[in-house]
Amino acid sequence: MDEITDTERVQPLAKVIQHLERNGFRWNDIYVATTTPGQSYAGKFAGSDGLNFFFRDDENRILVGNLKDLNQSAEPEEKISFTAS
Repeated sequence: MDEITDTERVQPLAKVIQHLERNGFRWNDIYVATTTPGQSYAGKFAGSDGLNFFFRDDENRILVGNLKDLNQSAEPEEKISFTAS
């Protein structure tokens, strides 16, 4: 519930959904959410928009994180791990 009431989390999520739709990706069949501060994540980097990035985790979820949480830049399909802030 926090996610849908927090504009800082809704806007990046909406951008990723628009990106997925433009590319014909059927996102309705997959869990899509933003990362939760303090939680650790791992997965494969998919892309970024300057402030945020999205990736697919080991549970096949698509998650949106804050680009500043990554220690270094990543390329598509590169494995990443980080703790969300």
